Amino acid sequence: MKCLKQRLIYALKLLLIFTSPLWALKLTKQELKIIASKQLEKKNPNILVEEIIFFGKELILPDKPLFFGITRKNNTYLLEIKDLITTTVLKSIPLKVKFKLKVPVALHDIRIGSIIHAGDFSWKYIFSPYPFRIENPIGLQAKTFIKKGEIIKPSMLEKLTIPSGRKVRVIFYKKGITISTQGVLITNGKVGDIVKVKRGKKIFEGFLKNETTVIVNLN
Repeated sequence: MKCLKQRLIYALKLLLIFTSPLWALKLTKQELKIIASKQLEKKNPNILVEEIIFFGKELILPDKPLFFGITRKNNTYLLEIKDLITTTVLKSIPLKVKFKLKVPVALHDIRIGSIIHAGDFSWKYIFSPYPFRIENPIGLQAKTFIKKGEIIKPSMLEKLTIPSGRKVRVIFYKKGITISTQGVLITNGKVGDIVKVKRGKKIFEGFLKNETTVIVNLN
């Protein structure tokens, strides 16, 4: 009887061991962050995981084949954990991320109305909690005062207005033939605008390529 009782106790212990969470997959927050970082790097190497938004020291998952991936809902990135066989989502963990951005930084104070040249700034990498649009500022005009060391943002710039009466180079295109000559703007315009230019007694419409050049397509 005593021997049978001992066997029952042993069997019960085995049952408890195999049904215990100790045999499940345990992942700490740091391990989850490493997994999320690797998955996000595959998706976009310029986005880095700053923090896993997860309460508790560790996450307990069933000991089965799992799939880890990154999804995005609205503006939130998620580490999604799925059952590899059934593709059922077992857990979605929000991520706090930061964006690696290449931005132009002023090398000196830039006054309002100044035209930005290559020597006015340098490109640097920064990390930002949110992405924002960056463009090459060369040839654009400062519409606000920009301090030395400040990031030159698009909101600080505007296209330069070229006044009428400015002498420009006019490039005519027609059926593969290119002719370059001189002309005069007869309308104000910003780079990228369609403007009117006078050549002799004739007036043409063309694309203002830069401060000194108008492209006229005669095709």
